[in-house]
Amino acid sequence: MHIKLAIVDSDLVYLERFTSKISSLYKSEITIESFSSVDTFFSLASHKLFDILWIDESIEVPEEYQNSEMIVYMVQNNKINSVKGKQAISKYQNVNDIYKELIDYASKLEKNFKYEFANQKTETTNTIMVTGAAGGVGTSLYSTALAMKIVEEGKRVLHVDINNFSCMSYYSDEHNDLGLDETIKLIKNYIIKGDESDISSELRTMISNDHSGVDYIKPFKSLFKSFETKSADIKELIGKLVEIKEHDYIIVEKALKIERDELSDLSDLDRIVVVSDNSSKCENNLSSIVKAIEFFDSKKKSDDQPISRKMMVAYNKMKVPKTDKSLLKILSSHRELRGKDDSEIIIELKEKLNVEGLIW
Repeated sequence: MHIKLAIVDSDLVYLERFTSKISSLYKSEITIESFSSVDTFFSLASHKLFDILWIDESIEVPEEYQNSEMIVYMVQNNKINSVKGKQAISKYQNVNDIYKELIDYASKLEKNFKYEFANQKTETTNTIMVTGAAGGVGTSLYSTALAMKIVEEGKRVLHVDINNFSCMSYYSDEHNDLGLDETIKLIKNYIIKGDESDISSELRTMISNDHSGVDYIKPFKSLFKSFETKSADIKELIGKLVEIKEHDYIIVEKALKIERDELSDLSDLDRIVVVSDNSSKCENNLSSIVKAIEFFDSKKKSDDQPISRKMMVAYNKMKVPKTDKSLLKILSSHRELRGKDDSEIIIELKEKLNVEGLIW
């Protein structure tokens, strides 16, 4: 049995020691995250997946959550078995004993914590497409850093990689083997049956969660699967993910083709970020993209928002500084980072990103 545990305690020293100890002993049996305040936890609870919330008895739980079955109180006295009618577990005992008590309690639960928050819908789900002006510009690194940055702004984010590149390897594995293959198949089956009443709960089972707070759907299991998937299938997938209103933002990482059907699909997006490294190849490709979209906009109805107004460029992995001249509004500019692994680059990119004008 694998459980996902959230701990809330103002004692930072204890949090660090306990988290480190139990993670080293039961790495494959438990996923654990610690929070120093209840406000921080509940601001993330709607898009993180936990089985148990172990919270210090001195911390006040918001009234609307006090009856949750997933709450277990943390006490200092090992002779106290319950607090406020809830299970109590002493923090000052052997880690193995704490783990056993948590497992025993989790095995009695029939629900999962995420579903207790499932009715906390967002008013609007906005879609952001991230695409590269050329290959090798760090689109996957950039989109991952962007997803993490928006989460830090207090938003719920779902990251979907249509390209089947490696960005999802930067996220923690939640023992969920379901990916885009199964997700698209699920949607098709529901639509064929004409019964979409339970599609929301089914879609949630396809979504994994990273410790950074980013939700993600694992990519296609093979390049062949991604190649045989039609654009209409992807459009349908994103449409359903928007409909369930579980996230504030959905980041879709996808290659952009200068074709009429592809450009038409861009009309449904809220923002489009093109990643470029400022090379002549990228700038030439960017120029072609802008010209094609401006031509497409000129043929649209006057009351539709031009796609070109939704577009921004992010300069990444630049070898030379970027001038102020650009075909699109510049979202951010970053020099090439050397001597660091991808995880370190993502963190550094995240810290430098300015998402003003991209999210609202």
